[in-house]
Amino acid sequence: MNSGHEADPFEMSPLKEAARFTLEIRWYEGKMLHYVDLLIAFVVKHRAEILVEAQGALGSAALREATKHFILRRGSVHMPSELTDQKLEIENECWYRGQEGPHNRTDIQVNWAQRHGKDWREWRLREYLFVVDRCEDRIVAELLRPAANGDTSATG
Repeated sequence: MNSGHEADPFEMSPLKEAARFTLEIRWYEGKMLHYVDLLIAFVVKHRAEILVEAQGALGSAALREATKHFILRRGSVHMPSELTDQKLEIENECWYRGQEGPHNRTDIQVNWAQRHGKDWREWRLREYLFVVDRCEDRIVAELLRPAANGDTSATG
């Protein structure tokens, strides 16, 4: 974790109130529930690395923050689903533009990626981090559970 001596290249800018509200609404509408399983699987798969990220701290807040930092550093939780969702957004853009008249699909796809790709990925990371906060107890429980191979390093 960052010692505070220098800016963390994986930190995100603070969330604006409107963005936080949007995340809250999406959560309460159930639109981010499918991220819970993805995050739990991610935590199980990367348990050892997240525990290293926590630098020996086993408190709930420290493990939550280590998980979030690890997600930011990786830039992804489940690449196949992220690519599928991003492709759907691009297809939607093609459909919208198609309603205006004939357009070159390849140009629309390239332009969407250039204009929106980075922001889309950042928003998805924000969604994951939000869900980590909401599911902290489950994530911490997975991190503190002895590993399947008998490794008990997290519990003693």
